[in-house]
Amino acid sequence: MGRNSCIIVLTPPTTTVIQYSQPSYSIMGLLPNSAQNRIHMFSFTSTACVITAMDATSFANLYQYQVQSTFTDFALFAQTFQSCNYETLSDEDTVVYQEGTRFFRVHYKYSTSTSTRSTMHDPASPSLKARGLLCLSSDIQYSLMSGTYLTDTNRIFVAEVNFNTQKITYRRYLQGVGTSIYHGIIFESNKFFIAGFSTTVYKTTSSYFTSRTPSKVQGLIFSPMKTCQSLDEFSYPVVTLTPNAFTFTATSLTFGQSSLSVQDYSSILAAPLIIASTQFVDQYITGCGLQFAQAPHDYAALQSTQAITTYSYFYCVLSTTFSITPFTATKVSPSAADPVFTYSVKSFNGPYNGVTITAATGEITIPSPSALGPSSYIVEIEGKLQDCQKISASITVTGDANTAP
Repeated sequence: MGRNSCIIVLTPPTTTVIQYSQPSYSIMGLLPNSAQNRIHMFSFTSTACVITAMDATSFANLYQYQVQSTFTDFALFAQTFQSCNYETLSDEDTVVYQEGTRFFRVHYKYSTSTSTRSTMHDPASPSLKARGLLCLSSDIQYSLMSGTYLTDTNRIFVAEVNFNTQKITYRRYLQGVGTSIYHGIIFESNKFFIAGFSTTVYKTTSSYFTSRTPSKVQGLIFSPMKTCQSLDEFSYPVVTLTPNAFTFTATSLTFGQSSLSVQDYSSILAAPLIIASTQFVDQYITGCGLQFAQAPHDYAALQSTQAITTYSYFYCVLSTTFSITPFTATKVSPSAADPVFTYSVKSFNGPYNGVTITAATGEITIPSPSALGPSSYIVEIEGKLQDCQKISASITVTGDANTAP
């Protein structure tokens, strides 16, 4: 764990910990790889951010670079810092971190100790704070942000950053959220959770409800999923980023090592208090209700099995369309209407709007195969019945070059 200028390594149940310290720098974040044999540490001084890749067992430095920071205050830096990584191979990864609308990238191959480094930033420097960051690939990242962009104030945004094309696309989501917004999590190009608090929640620009009577400040989690808020999704014109305006400098800062003793409180902790669920459950059904499937259902035996689950597309063509096996269901009562599924994209682990779904048939369209390239992606299609029951199916799409034999 990170604490001020130290990394503390605790291995329960032992009460002796190892402390690695770097007194001149404050630790901003720790980012492990999936195998947890490497740790990326981000530390801050008044003029720079340092990224250090370390062996998770010995804490020996694997690489270390320092980059100029536009912040001079640690607290302000912490409010708009985010990081993510993308693992190409077990010995090769890409680490990206951001300060607001400035993005910094290190691609490193550990077996050969070789790296490439680059930066991108929005020259307009919009008043946006980073709240979450997703590395979809080495070249494409999605940044969850809040703040002001152009004329939209106190809103939530997702920015698609493309290091390959040197472009950024901002998308607005949901309604005004005020200024009390904290960090969140983004796990797909258009799926996220972000925390905040307020006394008022806007469902549309003119429709809102308050948290209790009398009004109380309420903790909130904003998300485009299962929300009573109007999504109000809007994409702004693409912006050209400025490349490599900040310089990476290789450094060799060392860590001091010492031991500490800690107290084990696990046996003397008081029993946890039971949450008063009546204070939270069903409080906002009137102001923020959603339509969910409620028993008794009109339909049964929902089925979404696909005859074909993998499709290939040629990424040199203009567009591609695939048909799916229609979802089925049976009527519980003869008087019920015939089952009709409305199809939509439940999830897609590729670029935003990389696929579309025809609502009436579930047909999959790839509008720009060249944007997806030769990779494989998973499309999850959701079908919703008239009584709000839902079922889904997963389809894999893979790009081929269509080269001549």
